[in-house]
Amino acid sequence: MSNNVLKINWAYGFSKGITNGIHSLCHSNRNAIFFVSSHSGVIYDFEHRTQMILQGHCNVITCCAVSSDKRWIVTADCGEDPIMVVWDSLTGAPVKTFFTPHPLGVKALDISDDTLYITTIGKKDQYSNSPQEIAIWAWTKEDDNAILRKPCPTDNEQIIVKFDPSNSFEVVTTGSKTVCFWNWVEFNLDVYIGKISKSELGGGGGGNFTSTVFLPGSGNAITTTRGGSAVLWESQFASVLMDTVTEKQLRTATKIIRLTECDINFITTLASGYVAVAGSDGTVKFYDFNMRLEAWFEDLAAGSVNSISFGLQQCPFKADQAGAPGLKFWVPD
Repeated sequence: MSNNVLKINWAYGFSKGITNGIHSLCHSNRNAIFFVSSHSGVIYDFEHRTQMILQGHCNVITCCAVSSDKRWIVTADCGEDPIMVVWDSLTGAPVKTFFTPHPLGVKALDISDDTLYITTIGKKDQYSNSPQEIAIWAWTKEDDNAILRKPCPTDNEQIIVKFDPSNSFEVVTTGSKTVCFWNWVEFNLDVYIGKISKSELGGGGGGNFTSTVFLPGSGNAITTTRGGSAVLWESQFASVLMDTVTEKQLRTATKIIRLTECDINFITTLASGYVAVAGSDGTVKFYDFNMRLEAWFEDLAAGSVNSISFGLQQCPFKADQAGAPGLKFWVPD
């Protein structure tokens, strides 16, 4: 007998207000996507026209992430009795549930590129002076508690959290006015707030911050703004090949680059050297890691874009022909 009083047979809508709320699960043997629909997650196989509904949240899901190998899905909510769940994307089974990961729930989360760790930012309490909290979870271990927790050093609510895809010990959180860089290589969460001098960078940053991502393999990071600009954070170790994770990297804002004439809703990177930028005008643009334009798509006619996701797919061209900046443009579907 089912534990659910009502069983969902089909989901016709998705939670369009969640940034990065839709993910590709495609690989050589599968054509599917994952999206959030209110209290549930949905795995839609668009080849066989079937849906797998992931149920268990009592509150509306507020954030989600998918592992780099497309195997694991993480969802979390905010509200009374919040939970965070790790799902097997192949079977739809919940493999790990964290109860009350933060007192009011999870505002944002990410899963590391090696799939071993999850980082979360708790929802900020608007009615008290208690600080927002960041946590690191080793979800493959038996322990249900976070391995590290620390209050955020700013009153500005952090709304996005991201791992460095090249270094799971580096994390960045983004608020509308602040960017916090975190390091836990010595099993202690160290943090500093990125400083931006408007006079040194030749003017303002073009509006509130929207998101920050690390540029894979470089140590550098990019923060995008509502005004269509990007702030480049350069690491003092950026010129050194990072083959260890023993160094704590300090990053300095070195320039502000105008990318679009509209708000930037979302930014993500590909290991091949591209930065994908989603705009409120419905465009998707691709830049190299020096923020030089490589390709753009402006006739999607689907409204404002706030999620970009890629499947697992091998480049069909030779390595020196396509798939990297300066060569023929190609990215996974």
